[in-house]
Amino acid sequence: MYLVRLVVVESHALVREWERWSDERDGVEIAAISSAVSGLDVPLGALALAARAPLESLPQLDNEGRVLVPSPERCRCEVALEDAASFISTVNHGARVIRSPLPYVAFVPQSDNEREFLEGSKGILAGMRTIRTPSCRVPLSEARPEWFKDRLLGVSLLSDAIASRVPVGKYRDLVRLFEHAFRLSSTKISKRLAGFLDFRNRGYSRSEVEAWMRPRNPLSHGDEQDEFPHEADVRLLLPRMEEAAIDVLFNKAVWRDSSTARRTAWHPPLWTESRDMSRLVGIRGREWQIVSQLLDSFGRYLMDRKTEFATISPDWWTTRAPDESEGWEQIPEREAAISFLTDRGTLRVIEAEDVEDEAQRRASIRR
Repeated sequence: MYLVRLVVVESHALVREWERWSDERDGVEIAAISSAVSGLDVPLGALALAARAPLESLPQLDNEGRVLVPSPERCRCEVALEDAASFISTVNHGARVIRSPLPYVAFVPQSDNEREFLEGSKGILAGMRTIRTPSCRVPLSEARPEWFKDRLLGVSLLSDAIASRVPVGKYRDLVRLFEHAFRLSSTKISKRLAGFLDFRNRGYSRSEVEAWMRPRNPLSHGDEQDEFPHEADVRLLLPRMEEAAIDVLFNKAVWRDSSTARRTAWHPPLWTESRDMSRLVGIRGREWQIVSQLLDSFGRYLMDRKTEFATISPDWWTTRAPDESEGWEQIPEREAAISFLTDRGTLRVIEAEDVEDEAQRRASIRR
């Protein structure tokens, strides 16, 4: 049996002749999918790619009879696809974006027994995953230029990170902001940064910060590495890193120093309070917005909802298990709170005084 992983590569420089392109990397076959053959409605400037890797055994089923996509072969396919996308971008001298179409996973059975195994399942566990992150603006009436007089480079780094469309580029700028703020390398900063972020109940831990720093050296030192992390390896780290960077830039008392002392400049009125971003807290009456990103179920690439296969190769088995629908449920907080349950967690709306009470409590504990 083979596993097939599909993506759509967007690049303004692409032309239709790329639909005849194919390659092979470490036992993974990569090929462009012709829109004329597949019926895939891909716009000009985009290319559908499929990576195919052999499986050593049948995939496993979960307790509900759904087919689990094996991680080792999937990761091999994704690395090959990202390398292919980088090659295409370089040859065409055009920026590229990788997205997952529908479907983005298929199996190719090589025998009647393998096909019967797939047909007897509930489908492939390969749905869509929603990540919801905070977006807050500082009201102009509250903004103070003097906040940043000693940390203008930090402002520049955060601005570059916000502007970057490339996850790896955003990641590098955020790490450099942390290193610049604390005047510590990524190998020494985790304890100090985690200590600084232990303010309000935002769920930061040293292990989470260490996970942020782990890709730093492989992404920055080409002389020491033969393999590098790819954009999908850092994508899910970025929302919490950006939240932390905003807190550091606005509220670190002493810039370019390892101190964890805090000042009170500005705090966003919406934040996550768990590492998996499943719990958000917002302050009633303040301006904030929740930004939703739809990813494939592996959290690797943004979904391309505009691109779907009209037809598919008869050899490919693409039946997906039904997606779990979103539900709503009242969360028993205090009467002043409004909460709801989404497919990935909760949003809790609280009063401003509750935030201050929590901040004072945690500050007293630290003292």
